[in-house]
Parts: sequence; structure tokens; C-alpha cells
Amino acid sequence: MTQLTLDLSRKSTRKRVGPELARRMIALLFVTGGWLTREDFRRQLGLNDRAVRLGRECSHGRLAYGQRGIKLLRDLTLEEWKEYEGRLSADVKAATERRLQAINRYHKQQYMEKIA
Repeated sequence: MTQLTLDLSRKSTRKRVGPELARRMIALLFVTGGWLTREDFRRQLGLNDRAVRLGRECSHGRLAYGQRGIKLLRDLTLEEWKEYEGRLSADVKAATERRLQAINRYHKQQYMEKIA
């Protein structure tokens, strides 16, 4: 199958095709079960890495992802769920820390410019 060629840098394109990508990925996971890698999605659906990421983001929480690939959330074992939820929490914590650092740096910069 050929590689999907869309300009996913445009928000209007992402908004239009994202749900369809998610639907196709979910359908494939229903059939195959278990974990699928980005390479599996490329080979079977013609999706590049960016399209896989967009489909995952537009799945409304139906797709879990990790080191092993992507799996339907409903098919996670309790152990997989705990690992996934922990990773999501860690990601949120790290993003929040980066946000606070940026806010502090910006305000410090603004203050230094005013007193200079």
C-alpha cells in the first residue's frame, strides 16, 4: 500500500482527516488485537508516523500507546493500564513543569527589561 500523503501541518486538514485516521486504526486493532507498531500501521494502512500520531490523538482516549506500540484501551490488562496511566501522569507532570519554567523565565525577562 502506498504512503498516505496529506499536508498534516495544516490545522484544517488535521481536523478533517484525524477522526478518519483514528477510525481506521481502531478498526485494524479490532481485527488484529494486541499491540501494533507504527511500522504495522504503515505497512497495513499506508500511514506515516505523523498520521499515526494524529490518529492516536483523535481517538478520544480509545488508543493506548507505549514502548510496544498502540493497543485498544479496552484490551489493556490491569498491569498495562497501570503502566499507561502512570506514563500519562508523568507526561502531564513534565509538561506542567516546562510550562512553569517558561512562565517564570518570561516574567523574569520582562522584569529585567523594565529595570534596565
